[in-house]
Amino acid sequence: MTHALVLLSFFRNTVKFGPNRYHFGTDDHQIRFPDDPRDRIWQKYEDVSEWTDVPDTVNGIVQNSPNDTYNVPSAVMRSVSTPLNDSRMDLSWSSDSSMNVDIATKFFVVLYFAEVEAIQGNALRQFDIILDNNTLVSAFSPIPMMTSVFSGIVQGSGSHGISLVATSISNLPPLISAMEIFVVRPLNESSTYSEDAHSMMIIQTKFSVKRNWAGDPCSPATFSWDDLNCSYTPHGPPRITGLDLSHNNLSGPIPDFLGQVPSLIFLDLSSNNFSGSIPTNLLQKSQEGLLTLRTENNPNLCGTDKCGLILNQSKRKTKLVLEVVPPVKEETRFKYKELKLITDSFKTIIGRGGFGPVYLGYLENGTPVAVKMRSQTSNQGNTEFLAEAQHLARVHHRNLVSLIGYCNDKKHLALVKEIFTLNPSLGCNALTLRWTLANGNQQASKTGIPAQVLQSTIDP
Repeated sequence: MTHALVLLSFFRNTVKFGPNRYHFGTDDHQIRFPDDPRDRIWQKYEDVSEWTDVPDTVNGIVQNSPNDTYNVPSAVMRSVSTPLNDSRMDLSWSSDSSMNVDIATKFFVVLYFAEVEAIQGNALRQFDIILDNNTLVSAFSPIPMMTSVFSGIVQGSGSHGISLVATSISNLPPLISAMEIFVVRPLNESSTYSEDAHSMMIIQTKFSVKRNWAGDPCSPATFSWDDLNCSYTPHGPPRITGLDLSHNNLSGPIPDFLGQVPSLIFLDLSSNNFSGSIPTNLLQKSQEGLLTLRTENNPNLCGTDKCGLILNQSKRKTKLVLEVVPPVKEETRFKYKELKLITDSFKTIIGRGGFGPVYLGYLENGTPVAVKMRSQTSNQGNTEFLAEAQHLARVHHRNLVSLIGYCNDKKHLALVKEIFTLNPSLGCNALTLRWTLANGNQQASKTGIPAQVLQSTIDP
């Protein structure tokens, strides 16, 4: 049987988050990318008053041995703890209720050591490494400026411990640089479809994505990569269907290979620094309704090969909306925190219906939208919510994209509609728009939007 390793979640008194990947020493900052090219997040082990820093008196980089597959960065290895007036160090852990462990659960422990102090004369640092009262390593002396890695497995849902105990001939106390504790999980699920997984590896390498992406992208499902959506069927491997690379400070042209992930139906590239044209294969899939593509808030990006023409048009005094994304053919699913951002924390109410309040919001590209939130007191449930979504999906008008998305995030249900796209021939702005929503019948002729459609923006 194949197994997966999941970082243990165990909150200590002075740590900032649960996953148990630690550096030692008294420096409170987290160590991650760019110090760790793999973007693992190393937090400081909890404050222990009886410990102190090992004097870092050797200049240089702590090296990894050729057969070391862990590749812990030098910044982590140089952050070292040792006891003040003792010949031993004791570390312990258990697991919190979220980990769902039992008496058969196994834990995989990885310990990292390096000598960073210039040892003088007859000084000797030598200690035993004991894991749950069983000796893991005897009479170990850390190697100067070289990482040594030891690992072991313990079992059971109770408390576990590590002890570093100086030998009788040692005249220096033990030390430790870093530690990771994993829960061992059986992996019964199929691995991600090979071509999809290969594409993700290319994306990770190409963009140097600063996320904790490791292992199989979709499997196990409980621990699939962040900002990745996968589909699972009983008769085939998982396929990657959605990828969110937004807000990642990515730059340069959008690579063609993103359009070569066959199962991808949602791709969010918004709020980056992409430039040039959107690849033809992505545009074609979007226009055919095979892909929901979000590229707003990339100032140097244009939707066709005629970038120069579009950029020149954007400099005109009259403000035009230059749509990078083709007309919406599939609804976008928003998270609740995205709706808070769009509506400036639900600041402006522009209407109220049986479903709940309607808030004015703006997408990242400046498009005004109506965000209809189901109130807690609403007598409408999921059935009515879906019925309205289906109704709005059938509404079309030259100045209106009736439904661009929805939110079904835990207890939050909402509809997001693009109520008006700025058109210079209409002479309308956001203030006119708000007035129009409140006075739909009177302003229908001015905006060219049917009054009943305007009304549907507010009332279900």
